[in-house]
Amino acid sequence: MVEFFKSFHFPKNSTLQDLAARPAERTLYFTSNLDPYVTYMARKLDRAAKVGGGCAPYGLGLLKAAWKYDFSLDSVFTLRLAVSERLIGGIPDDSGRIREVTIDELTGSLGESWTYPGYRNREFRNYDPYRIWTFIGGVNACLTGSAGGCSPEASSWLATRNGRVLPGPAQTMSDTRLVQTNSGGHNGPSQHNVTETVSMQGIIVD
Repeated sequence: MVEFFKSFHFPKNSTLQDLAARPAERTLYFTSNLDPYVTYMARKLDRAAKVGGGCAPYGLGLLKAAWKYDFSLDSVFTLRLAVSERLIGGIPDDSGRIREVTIDELTGSLGESWTYPGYRNREFRNYDPYRIWTFIGGVNACLTGSAGGCSPEASSWLATRNGRVLPGPAQTMSDTRLVQTNSGGHNGPSQHNVTETVSMQGIIVD
């Protein structure tokens, strides 16, 4: 699965023309509307099936591909959110007119609420990285005896594992990004690198 997704990578010197010329079946979509594992399996049956998804679903997809994923955790890891059709473009309203929603509207007052009276809601659902790491942190808290951080979900799950879960090694990850600010004075916006370092600890499941 890893090599399959790597095959969609562009060379670093690719131009916009190269991107525009790539056929749909060779395009990797970054979206919450697709699940990486589902699209990976679908492509085995249909060479034209769309492929893509998000970061957290991709990580869990690797576990699914390796037959290591515990599907009982789906409800813990999944974010479900009611979203008003008022916020969704491309669908017909009651008069049959296709509703258009702009980025400016979503980043303005319209985006201050997920639901609106008089409009139907649709359910958004996706694997949520915050929920995943919160759960893993709760498991580690249970394993190390930190009662304050041992969540009920983590405690219940551990009870089903018969002691086959251990704290993972502590890891440090750094990410450097180019950030643009408006503090360049008369010279216009300035750019500088910002590095963020995060400490994290996973779990080891037998």
